[in-house]
Amino acid sequence: MSHSHHVPMGLRRVWTLLFAFTPWLTSVAWPLQGLPAESSVTAAPTAAWIDRDRGLIRNAQQLHLNAAQVGSLWTRLGAEYQDRAMFTESEAAYNRGLAMLEREPEARSTYALALGNLGSLYMLTHRLDAAERCRRRSLEIYERLGDATAIARAKGYLGGVYLTMRRNKDAASFASQAIQGFAAASDEAGDDRTAAMLIYAYASCMSNNCADGLRTAEEAISFIKAQSPVSSRSLGQAHVALGFAEQRTGNMQKAGDDIREGVRILDELLPPTHPLLLGALETYRKYLTENHRESEAAEVADRQRRATEGAACSHCTVSVEGLR
Repeated sequence: MSHSHHVPMGLRRVWTLLFAFTPWLTSVAWPLQGLPAESSVTAAPTAAWIDRDRGLIRNAQQLHLNAAQVGSLWTRLGAEYQDRAMFTESEAAYNRGLAMLEREPEARSTYALALGNLGSLYMLTHRLDAAERCRRRSLEIYERLGDATAIARAKGYLGGVYLTMRRNKDAASFASQAIQGFAAASDEAGDDRTAAMLIYAYASCMSNNCADGLRTAEEAISFIKAQSPVSSRSLGQAHVALGFAEQRTGNMQKAGDDIREGVRILDELLPPTHPLLLGALETYRKYLTENHRESEAAEVADRQRRATEGAACSHCTVSVEGLR
């Protein structure tokens, strides 16, 4: 079930508001019996992953999977579609999963995770009120379950919604709570902790506290590199965030270097139409414009325009889950 809710698709309006900080999704809250565990999506899913999970769903009866397990598979499939910027398919998969998981009392954590993932999809497609509702409901469930790490993660993600809404003080508050929550739970939490740090960095800079934001962005890059030497989307996003903070504090040369490095990494790892890459490009376009490099800024804008031509979000309605 969905209700019409058209999304403003003007290029500048959308990508100006969507910074490249959106957290990447945990796709399954618990491993399915006999199936490979995927605690988080750390590399772009291949078509083979999608085919695998569609096959498992098709054969659920023969595999003796229960409703909670099938609902989890739909949730994982939604995350895989989302990572490939297949947003219509992603939303349909999330809603299938949520409909099954809501009826299973033992799957409340997975239901909360699926709600949070749907909230991320609504963020990426700029349906922010629905994103906030999904994220808040997810947080409330985790708070009832008493899962400290999940509570911290949900607070960080809600901070991301508020940052996109330009509610910078709320964003900084929830991101700070998330960072503290991960520390109290003695859980490094990888990409989720990084996301909270970057949200805090952006929100601080946009609340006239950019020295704190700059320090947090630098700490995020150190944290990511200590976790893994391999380039990742988190590292790309962190370089963009650091460049944004450096630009705000007047270090223009270093800002350009970091933003370009972030764009380079995201360009290698994401499809050209993905909102995170387009958001990073928008940050770079603004940097070029501020430094009077109009021809280069025009080239970036042209690339954004080509990536979004024919990609208007005609399917962008809000499902019943985003209206509760």
